[in-house]
Amino acid sequence: MAKIYLASSWRNPTQSRTVETLRECGHEVYDFRNPQEGDSGFHWSEIDPNYRSWTAEQFWQALKHPIAESGFRLDWGAMQWADTGVLLLPCGRSAHLEAGYFIGAKKPLYILLAGESEAELMYKMATGIFTDVRVLGLHLGERAIGAAKAMTVPEEITHPLARAIAQMNEVTPLPDPKAVEEYLSGEGQNREQEWRDQQRQRQLAGLMPDLGTRKLRARKQHARRNRRKGKRK
Repeated sequence: MAKIYLASSWRNPTQSRTVETLRECGHEVYDFRNPQEGDSGFHWSEIDPNYRSWTAEQFWQALKHPIAESGFRLDWGAMQWADTGVLLLPCGRSAHLEAGYFIGAKKPLYILLAGESEAELMYKMATGIFTDVRVLGLHLGERAIGAAKAMTVPEEITHPLARAIAQMNEVTPLPDPKAVEEYLSGEGQNREQEWRDQQRQRQLAGLMPDLGTRKLRARKQHARRNRRKGKRK
């Protein structure tokens, strides 16, 4: 199943339920509110309760604080661990930066809309947009199964048709994909022609003794008839 990084906001009331639902669908989900056991996630208030009134200089300096560094390492590590990103709206700047990472890293990014959503043209960059978390979870499950099947195909099988047969073999017995690959690459066709030539040679070799035997039998029968005629005379 998918390894999901759920990007959202602390102020989003559906974040926790979304994590639970995706996990119920069988996926692994990083929860920034509970990134690890005994950790309730990063809060700016841990650095300064008055962080909302910071100047630009104070904010820049706070990014270097050990608490901020630790919180960033957890989230950044989870983003690199995940193979799929989900942007849960409504959310703010941080979550959208995280979503941008998945697009830049060429990892699937899905947007989960909830309630009234402001129109945004650049959301077209996403892999898909959903309005129901359970439907999204099922979709990611199907995608993960398809990817797992594709990974089971041996690397030496490169022809698209042969790879498709190898994948379908998971559920339906079909011709050996390696044999199909050889045939489509030309090697199998050459082998088939060699086999046909050998069959013809065997057939000809089998006919020759039969032909000789028939001739010998005819001569013997002719000789017997001649002997019988001689005796009668």
